[in-house]
Amino acid sequence: MDEHINKNDAEERGRYRISFMQKSEDAPLVHNLVKKCGGEIFIEEPVVKTRLEYKIGKENFAFLGEIRFFADPSAIIKIQEELRFSDEVIRFMVDKEKKQPKSDDISRKRAQRRPFRSEERKKESGELSNEALEKKIEEILQ
Repeated sequence: MDEHINKNDAEERGRYRISFMQKSEDAPLVHNLVKKCGGEIFIEEPVVKTRLEYKIGKENFAFLGEIRFFADPSAIIKIQEELRFSDEVIRFMVDKEKKQPKSDDISRKRAQRRPFRSEERKKESGELSNEALEKKIEEILQ
């Protein structure tokens, strides 16, 4: 895994995730392909063996893996073409990851939210505090 990723380079390139099923545990095909096409891997999950719910081809088992990386959109097309014709990879899916929102953005959005309807109803109905209610009852009883 590359720990020294240039931030400017990462902003220009897309952030992608590829999930895949392959026939054998040892095949670093996807890893090598991402590197070959100019991708910079920042997270690589270990490959895990799993039983398939239904046969894919003649396979009952597959090894699931996931790689997160930075790459140009043109590299993604190359990676997909290579994987489509690979005998080792059974299935794969490439998707673009969304940018993580900054904590300031999240707090700003929360502050802009409307209050819950129950709070609006309380204001509209003019609910009174206990002291104000007691005064009203005394006025009525007199």
